[in-house]
Amino acid sequence: MRVSDRFGMSGELRLVVWHGDVSDAEALAHLDGFWLPRRIVDDRIFGNLITNTGRSDITSRIINGASVTIPGWIAATQTAIVPAATDTVLTGETARKAVSTVAVLSTYYQRYVATFTSADLGAVTVTGAGLFTAAAAGSMWAIVSTSVAKSATDSLVAEWRIQSLAS
Repeated sequence: MRVSDRFGMSGELRLVVWHGDVSDAEALAHLDGFWLPRRIVDDRIFGNLITNTGRSDITSRIINGASVTIPGWIAATQTAIVPAATDTVLTGETARKAVSTVAVLSTYYQRYVATFTSADLGAVTVTGAGLFTAAAAGSMWAIVSTSVAKSATDSLVAEWRIQSLAS
């Protein structure tokens, strides 16, 4: 009998637009299931693409035990993008924020959360995002095409989840 175990990676980006600025505690409460309807303007989830660089770094860490830098920044763009596994930069990057929360949600999920305040991003439509290992340049582990608008006084909370899949 042949035994096989497939392993893969998947991810998603949740973008939540808040009326006014939001604290990390409020953002995490909402992301964890506590509904705060009077402040939420928009709440959407987008499936992402793990890049070749992200797959390589994750594989190196799992198989070789290599010390690789994990993502710590989420970047946004207003440029329309078509994600590709070979992407290494986020075209037209508008802003990049350090994640305020890096946590293991369960055995198979890693979570990264960053809050873009009204001062970080003005009135924009975020059309794409990337998950990076550095404040400038760095490796891009994941990329996603989005379409979420925010006003000049709104905040944008980005929650990126990376999941390992086995079948």
